[in-house]
Amino acid sequence: MYLKKLSNKKQKQFNNNYPFVSGTWYVKMNEDSSKARNMQGKVLYTCMVDFELRSALVSKEFTRVEN
Repeated sequence: MYLKKLSNKKQKQFNNNYPFVSGTWYVKMNEDSSKARNMQGKVLYTCMVDFELRSALVSKEFTRVEN
């Protein structure tokens, strides 16, 4: 699984909807380039600051980050 950074427009939308969360928003992607979904079929998003992102990459939680 890897992360794909959301566009600036989407970043602003998420920041407006979740003002109590700080960091950069990403969509979780499967290795076949499809968006990761939960059991109900909802797309999975995450918000991370640089330190969290580095930790997730080092621990191999995510394989890479795309812009």
